[in-house]
Amino acid sequence: MYPDDAARKRGRPDAANGNDNVPSLKRSKEMESNQSGLGSELKPCSKFFSCFQRHFGHVLTSEEVDKLTKDKLKFKWEIHVKEMTMSKLVGTGQDLSMELNGDPFFGINAKLYNHWKNLDCSSNSEDSCSSKRRLFFSLCNTYRDIMHCDKRPFYLKGKEDDSSIMDAYIMHALNHIHRIRDNVLKNDAKLNKDENSKREEILRGEFYLDQGFTRPKVMLLLPLASIAFRVVKRLVQLSSLSHKGNVAHMDRFSEEFGAGDVLGDDKNTDGNLESQKRAKPVDFQTLFGGNHNDHFMIGIKLTKFATSYLTLQSILDVRQPLEAMFTSTQWLNSAWGKKPEGKEVRRHILNDKFWATVTYAILSTRPLVQVLRLVDAEKKPAMGFIYNAMDEAKELIAHNLGGEEASYREIWDIIDARWEVQLHRHLHAAAYYLNPQFQYSERKSSNPEVKLGLYHCMERLIPDLTVREIADLQLVLFRNREGFFGLHAAKSTIAKRSPVEWWIQFGDSTPELQSFAVRVLGLTCSSSGCERNWSTYSQVQTKRRNRLSTLRMNSLVYIMHNKRLRDRRLRNKGLKDDEDPLVCEDVASDNEWFIDDETDLPLSDLQLEDLSVDVLRGEADQGGVSTSATPHTSTSSAAKDIIVASPLGLVTKIGETEFEKEKNIDYLSSIEVLIIDHADVITMQNWSHVNTVIEHLNHLPSEQHGTDVMRIKPWYLEGHARFYRQTIILGYLVTPEINALFNRLCVNYEGKLKLISKHKGVLHKVLLQVYERFEASTTIDTDDARLEYFSKKVFPKMKDSLEGGTLVFISSYFEFVRIRNFLKSQNASFCLLGEYTKQSDVSRSRLWFFEGKRKIMLYTERAHFYHRYKIRGIKNLIIYSLPERKEFYPEIVNMLEGSKNISCSVLFSRFDLYRLERIVGTAAAKKMSSSDKTTFIFC
Repeated sequence: MYPDDAARKRGRPDAANGNDNVPSLKRSKEMESNQSGLGSELKPCSKFFSCFQRHFGHVLTSEEVDKLTKDKLKFKWEIHVKEMTMSKLVGTGQDLSMELNGDPFFGINAKLYNHWKNLDCSSNSEDSCSSKRRLFFSLCNTYRDIMHCDKRPFYLKGKEDDSSIMDAYIMHALNHIHRIRDNVLKNDAKLNKDENSKREEILRGEFYLDQGFTRPKVMLLLPLASIAFRVVKRLVQLSSLSHKGNVAHMDRFSEEFGAGDVLGDDKNTDGNLESQKRAKPVDFQTLFGGNHNDHFMIGIKLTKFATSYLTLQSILDVRQPLEAMFTSTQWLNSAWGKKPEGKEVRRHILNDKFWATVTYAILSTRPLVQVLRLVDAEKKPAMGFIYNAMDEAKELIAHNLGGEEASYREIWDIIDARWEVQLHRHLHAAAYYLNPQFQYSERKSSNPEVKLGLYHCMERLIPDLTVREIADLQLVLFRNREGFFGLHAAKSTIAKRSPVEWWIQFGDSTPELQSFAVRVLGLTCSSSGCERNWSTYSQVQTKRRNRLSTLRMNSLVYIMHNKRLRDRRLRNKGLKDDEDPLVCEDVASDNEWFIDDETDLPLSDLQLEDLSVDVLRGEADQGGVSTSATPHTSTSSAAKDIIVASPLGLVTKIGETEFEKEKNIDYLSSIEVLIIDHADVITMQNWSHVNTVIEHLNHLPSEQHGTDVMRIKPWYLEGHARFYRQTIILGYLVTPEINALFNRLCVNYEGKLKLISKHKGVLHKVLLQVYERFEASTTIDTDDARLEYFSKKVFPKMKDSLEGGTLVFISSYFEFVRIRNFLKSQNASFCLLGEYTKQSDVSRSRLWFFEGKRKIMLYTERAHFYHRYKIRGIKNLIIYSLPERKEFYPEIVNMLEGSKNISCSVLFSRFDLYRLERIVGTAAAKKMSSSDKTTFIFC
C-alpha cells in the first residue's frame, strides 16, 4: 500500500514496488474534450500544493456562487478502473487522471502516515485490498463529492471490499483533522513570535484564516450502533493511539455499543431466539447480530488529558502492594507471570529507577494539574487567576525539584513554549491586571505583556473610542486606590469577595471601567485537559465489588451523586482559598450500606491521553436516569472533532432545539467532511432524516463558541461553507432518493465523482417470471399509474381466481397503505405483513394465509429486511414494486417452490431503471425500458 520514502518524496508512488498497487486508469474519448464549469481553472494538486490547501484556500466569487446555486453540473468525463471491471468513474469539473496517478499521500500528516505504513505491513493485507484502499483514499483526498453505491458490504461476503473503503475514508477523516490542527498550531506559533502590536495587521493576511465557527469538522452518519462500533474501533486503530491506555471512555463505549442480541425480542425465550437466529440468512445474522440500536450520537476528540498524572499518582500510592504482588509465588506461578508482558511489568515494578522517574514526573506535573483544576472549578470564575496561577505553578515546580535550575529548566521551557503557542491569551493578562487581589499585591508582576494584554482587550471589547479613553483615564483611580477603591471596606474585602463582586460593589465611581472589568473577570473557563477520573462510577464500582448490573449501578450512582452535590455545596460555603474544590476523596462514599460480601477484583485500567470517545445523549434517552455516558449538551458536542451519529439521533437533537431555546445545533455549522456509509441500510429506516440533517449543516451559529473571529475563514462568514463541504455517500446500491440528495444537496464547488456500475442481474437464480410495463409520464405520476394498472389489469384476475395464496410484494410503505385501502374498498380477503404490524398479528396473518383463510397477503420490503420471514402457502406472486435490494428478489421468488401452477408477475415502469437493472441486468433493463413491447418473459 505504501511506497518507500524516496519514491514518496519524488511523487512517484509506483517507483518502489512496480505498478501492482497503482490503480489502472484508462481515459475515455470524452475526456479529450475541453472541460468547463467550476474547478476547471483551479490549480492542480502537486508536489508543492496539496489538495487540502487548494480546496480550502480558494475563495469563491459571487459569480461562482450563483453558478453553483442555479446550474446543474454535468458529468463530462469518465475513467475506467482496473480494480472495478463492471464500473466506471464519472465526474464533473477538472479531469482527475493526473492527480490519481500521482502520490495520494503527499501532504499527509507524517505521524499518521508512518503509523498506517507500519500497520499495513503488519497486517499482511493482499495487494488487491491495498490497491482499493489506496484508490479510494486518492478519491477522498481530492475533496470532491463522491457517490460510491456499488460497495459490497461486510454482511454480504464483502468484508475485504467494505473494510478497504472504510479504512480509506477513516484515514481521510483523521488526516483532515490533523491537517486543521497542525495548521492552527503552526499559525499560533508564528503569531506569538511577533509583537502584539503587529498581531491585528498580521491577522489580516489570508494565511492565518484557519478556523471555523465550532470545532467539529467531520461527521459520519451510520445506520446502526453495531456499525458505529465497528467504525470507531477501526478509527482508534488507525489513529496511532490504538493502545487502550491512550483512549478515554473506550471500555464504556465498547460495553454500550458492542452488546445486543439478534432479534431484540424480550418476550422470546433463549431457545426460541437461538432457533430463530439459525433460521435467518447469514447476511441477516451478520448485520443484526450486534447492537441494532438506531438512535445514537458519539463525539470523538483528539486531545490531551491530565490523567497521565492521576495514573502515576495511583501507581505510586500502591507501590508496596504492587511490589508484594509481583514477588509473591501466586504471581510467579500464574499465567500472567509467565508471559513476556508480565515479566516486563515485573521488571519495571521492582526497579528503583522506575519509581524515581514516577516521583519526578509527579513533582513536575502536580502544580500544573492544580491549575487545570482551578480552570475547571465551579466555585468562582477563574479568568482573573490563570495568569498568576501559571507563574506560581512554575515556581512550585522549581521548589519541588530542589531549586536547581538544571533540574527544572527543561520543564520550564516546555511550559513556556506551550503557554506562548496554545494557552496564553490577552484576556488572561487583562484579567490579572484588573484583579484587585494582584493589583494591590506586593508581588504584582511588572511584565510588560500584562499591560499590553490589557490595552489589546480594551481595543477589542470597547469599540467606542470615547468610552475607551474614559476607561483608560479611570485606570489611574483604580491603580492609586482613589475614590471608592480607597474605602476601608474595599481594602478589607479584597480576599473575601470574588473579583467580579468586588468590582460591582466598589466600581461605581468608574462606570466605564467597571463594565469592562466585570465583563472580563466574569468570563468562565474550561479545560479539556482536566479529566476528572475520580468519578462517581469509579467509587461506586470499587475493587471490593464484582461488576454490578446497569440498573443497580445507575440507582446507586443516582443516590450517591445527589448526596455529593449537596455535601459539596455545604462544604464550599466555608472553603478556604488554598483548598481544592474538585478533590472528592474527602467526600464520604457511603459504601458501607451497599457493599456486598464479594471477592476482590483488580483495579480497572485508568484512562490516559490523546483520544476521547464519548457517547453524547440527553437524560431523557435513558428514561430520565443519567448514565455513565457523557450527557449531551451543545457545548459538549461543539468540543469534539468528529461526530458519529445515526440520522435519527441527529434529527432528535435538531427537534429539541425547536422546543428548548437553551439548546442549539451549532456543532453542525462547521462540518467540512460528511461521510454517509451504508446508505442503503438507512433507506430501510427513514431517508428523509438524512435530508433533514444535511439541510441543517453549515448554517451560521446562534452564538460564539470561543472562536477568534479574526481567524475565521471568510467563506464561513459569508455563508458559503456548504459549497466547501465534501460529502461522501457509500452504499451497496443506489436509489432515486440517494441520487436526488447527491444531485440537489451536494454542492461542492470542486465537483463530483460518481461510480456507475453495470449489473449482471439475478434472474438465473429463480423461476419463470412475467414482467409487465406500465406507462407513466413523470416520476410524480408513477405511484398513481402503478395503482391504476394494478386495479384494472392485475386485480380482476386475482378476484376471479378461487385458488388464493397470492402474495403481493411492495417495496414502499406508502404504496402498501394505498393497496391496503384499495383492497378494503373491494371487500377482498387479505391479511397484512408490514414493518409496523404487531407480532401477534404477524403470527395470525401467516397462519391464515397458509390455511387459506385469507387469499391475499401484502408483504413489504422493509418487513422482510428486518425480519426475513419464511412465508408458506404462496402459489402466486405479484411484485407490485421491485425491491431495492437485489438479494431479496430470489429469496421472495424461491418461496414459490413446491407449489403447483405457480405464477410470478412483476410490475415496472421506465422510472424503475435502478431497481430493474440490478434484477435483470443493465443491458436487459435498458432494452425493456425503451422497447415498444410492454410484456417480457424470463425463464
